[in-house]
Amino acid sequence: MAKVITADEAAALINDGDTIMIGGFLGIGSPGTIIDALIKRNVKDLTLISNDTAFPDKMHGKMIVNKQFKKIIVSHIGTN
Repeated sequence: MAKVITADEAAALINDGDTIMIGGFLGIGSPGTIIDALIKRNVKDLTLISNDTAFPDKMHGKMIVNKQFKKIIVSHIGTN
């Protein structure tokens, strides 16, 4: 595998039912292009480990609205 891959290539490594960790705070510092690629692929039944749920129209908040997670493990829920 190349040392640098595209967002689409990174998203292709994630399958239905996988667990993913997303950094940042309220979407700031989150990997937006990879998140958009995961939305495009419509990967489902994921488990999210993150600090928070972001905003409904930002970063992984868009994935929550799209119902791509079966479980979320976060320390802050309140904006979504």
